[in-house]
Amino acid sequence: MFASFKKKYALSDQGMKIVVLGTLWTTLTNLIIMAGTASLLLVMNAFVEHLTAGAPLPKVLPYLAGLLVFALILFGTSWFQYSYSYGAVFSQTGTQRIDLAERLRKLPLSFFGRRDLADLTDTILGDVATMEHAYAHALSQLYGAVVSSVLVFLALLPINWALDLAAF
Repeated sequence: MFASFKKKYALSDQGMKIVVLGTLWTTLTNLIIMAGTASLLLVMNAFVEHLTAGAPLPKVLPYLAGLLVFALILFGTSWFQYSYSYGAVFSQTGTQRIDLAERLRKLPLSFFGRRDLADLTDTILGDVATMEHAYAHALSQLYGAVVSSVLVFLALLPINWALDLAAF
């Protein structure tokens, strides 16, 4: 599975590792955000029960502690997501730029005399920038969103399959 993905996007082994880890951390961050939203609904339900049915007012301290734990976990997963989705990709494409420069340095001067240098520079730098944008902003985010959506769909299926299908 990863071999075809690696070939499709022309990734090195290191690039493949970065995309897989970026996707993993994006998925975890998305699931943490969804869990936080679900927890907020439970908190709101407890306060609405108090207002409508006269239930005792819920204690605020457990909710504040839960909010703090949620914020810490979200910060941690977001940190790793950022590191693998952006930091590692920019480092990898920086290495690619240096490798390209080394290859160009070894070419004979006659190669550059026959070509428009502005076009050559724009092509080389533009291609690396396009790859950098795709790896940093698209691949991990896209596949992370797909994986987390499928996981939430599968988790909610036994709870209420009709509502789950409608939401999906």
